Amino acid sequence: MNAGDLMKLLPYSEEGVPLLDFALIGSFFFRDGHTVERRKLLLACLERYVELCGDQLRHYAVKIGDERNKWKAYRPDAVSVISRKFLKDEGSTGYFRLTGGEELEIATPYFCHAIVAPESKQERLHGQSFFQFRLPFDWFASHSGNFPDLFRWFAATLQVNSGFGGLGFAVADEYNRQLAVENLIYHLAEAIPCLVVDQGYYESRFLSKGLREGNFMTAMADEWAEQLGGADKIAADLGPEFTVMRNSSGITIQAGNEPNPLGPSIYRPFPRLPDMPEEEKLRELEEHLSAPVPPTDPVTAYPLYHKLNQVLKPIRVKPEDYEWGLQNGQLLWRGEAFFDKPRTYAWLARFD
Repeated sequence: MNAGDLMKLLPYSEEGVPLLDFALIGSFFFRDGHTVERRKLLLACLERYVELCGDQLRHYAVKIGDERNKWKAYRPDAVSVISRKFLKDEGSTGYFRLTGGEELEIATPYFCHAIVAPESKQERLHGQSFFQFRLPFDWFASHSGNFPDLFRWFAATLQVNSGFGGLGFAVADEYNRQLAVENLIYHLAEAIPCLVVDQGYYESRFLSKGLREGNFMTAMADEWAEQLGGADKIAADLGPEFTVMRNSSGITIQAGNEPNPLGPSIYRPFPRLPDMPEEEKLRELEEHLSAPVPPTDPVTAYPLYHKLNQVLKPIRVKPEDYEWGLQNGQLLWRGEAFFDKPRTYAWLARFD
């Protein structure tokens, strides 16, 4: 079984509840999220996401300052509600989440999330606020546009400090459900090294020191690009298989045509295996994840990502700057593997 066949075994469910699937993901870190000007740009991103898939959203939550975080049923005026709250309380902490799961315990590829840091914490957090979106793996097989252009639009609109995107995971919004699949995420990522594994906003403090490792899509502010000699030099160093594009505040880099060149195309319907009992699917996953799925060496399997990371190395965050791992591991008391600090360090350097 190759990596493409392995992908067909998802979604993974327990007791009929989907807990893990693949999704397209874009994550962005930006400064000055406490200001009205930057919040308006963030809200433009929210509006764009809702225009794409608002009919698939089922719940939303918005929190300003010390308000209680309360989930509500999604309705057409949710964007207006979020906008009023975000623009009324300039300088406060701001937070919103939108999700497509019929229940919060269900993994869904429809997800949009933002956290803006309050003015009082700008210096400590280096002004880093956060925005992330998810879409189904094969969204663009049946909708117009393409993932790189959408990623570029968000990066340019937010005027990001940094960002990354590609093939990642759809998980449930309920915290304990997320913890329950950490071990499975770890083994899938080891088998398919191009996958995006992240900890969302909690990486803000580390990514003020540099960029995450390069993946299918990378965004950076001009200040980072200039440290590498500027956009033209970066494009020349990378070569014709990469697309380097400027925007008003930085550049984006696209590595190849697909986020997982060894797997199914994101522009064709994602092939799924016929329904099978949960126990049988889990047994197949465990069987194929117990031994490496060739090729799993990231450098030889994904040469474009290797080349990209060699070029980006001077401005990438050092793995040891991460004060904790990409996963928590609280429910893995039996010793199962997860992205603790040592495994996180190795993961961040996997394309080197």
